[in-house]
Amino acid sequence: FLYYNAMENVIYKGTTNSDNLSYILNFKINFDDLISSLSGNFFFRDTSSDKSKMKLEYNNILISTYDDSTFEYKKYWLDSGEFYINNYKIYNNSMILLLEAEYENFDKTNGIFFPDKITINKPLDKQHVWINYTRKKMNINHLNYKLKYPKSAKEIIWK
Repeated sequence: FLYYNAMENVIYKGTTNSDNLSYILNFKINFDDLISSLSGNFFFRDTSSDKSKMKLEYNNILISTYDDSTFEYKKYWLDSGEFYINNYKIYNNSMILLLEAEYENFDKTNGIFFPDKITINKPLDKQHVWINYTRKKMNINHLNYKLKYPKSAKEIIWK
């Protein structure tokens, strides 16, 4: 990653590991959970079917899983008509809520549903992130983005 702190004129470079992201964002989260939470796209690790359940709950399909690698319970609420995720929660072994991501006001663009509003909450850490999209362009071009920063910026490289 590259992160430019304009206030201090410092550019940080490093790997997208949990420690580096947590420092930059001031929000403890690993890279996979960050990408999943911001995009609403989730990757299911190999989880045995005896630790997964699915049921209909109001207008949603609730998928519950237990992740042996992280020792966490995860719940996903999918819209039963369009199958996008509108809520996601992670609990520890004691069923204490660790993270919740909510997705609202979905628009369909180029066959893709994407929310206008994302709320991420980590109640134990008293951390919250709100994102409201006012403009969205989906799959128009190849992503080509360069971060510009002054040559006078101090460079810090993290492992």
